[in-house]
Amino acid sequence: MSVAPRIPDWVPNAARRTITELWARPWLDDAERALLDRLATYDAMETGVWEKLPSEPKDCEGNVIHWAWVAFVCFRRRPRPFPKTKSKAKLEDWARHLPRDPLPDFAHTRGLARLVRDQMIQHWGDAQPYWQPFWEGDKNLTLDQVIAVIDQVSAFYRKVDEECQRFFRSLPDVKRWGGKKSAQKFFTEVLSKRMIEIYGRPFDPIVTTLVEVAFDLAGGVSTETIRGRRRKSGTPEISRQK
Repeated sequence: MSVAPRIPDWVPNAARRTITELWARPWLDDAERALLDRLATYDAMETGVWEKLPSEPKDCEGNVIHWAWVAFVCFRRRPRPFPKTKSKAKLEDWARHLPRDPLPDFAHTRGLARLVRDQMIQHWGDAQPYWQPFWEGDKNLTLDQVIAVIDQVSAFYRKVDEECQRFFRSLPDVKRWGGKKSAQKFFTEVLSKRMIEIYGRPFDPIVTTLVEVAFDLAGGVSTETIRGRRRKSGTPEISRQK
């Protein structure tokens, strides 16, 4: 699936922008693009999510799409722990997950930038005579300035990696990676937590619709099931009433 979805007019602008931005990421696979297609086009999103979502804070519809995408993608792409019980079935299931492209590795990018910087510093004297005749970029830049920029790039990716690691630590713990419902439970916990943080209420019916759309559940899922998953996760419900 490579053609971007035709987003209906009833999709809020903030959600539309987020879907378009996420679709442009080149590393998504067909399943993840199919998710975005469902979030963009399924009628249930209009009646079960957008019509029920509070109007404040404004433009939060884009965040809802982003949370759903993160919950779906992170479960699929996070590294699985090596199975404690080394049965053939568990080992094969663990091995099948290895070829899947991982989430962006900003620590690796930082390391590459540092390696380039160190090599440029080490061979500065050898490269300096060739800078003016061979450099095809901005002629006002010196070799020293480029080295400084690469050092800043390394620092940038270090901070991005630290922020991403904090984010991953905030995600729900996964006790069971296998089974058809493990991903749904993870998705439910992430969305319920975000709803409570932003709106002060879990909005179980909205999360129910998002689960049904995200996993294309023809038979649906009950709001009672979603409420039960939330309560089992121990996520507190924050009240904003004074």
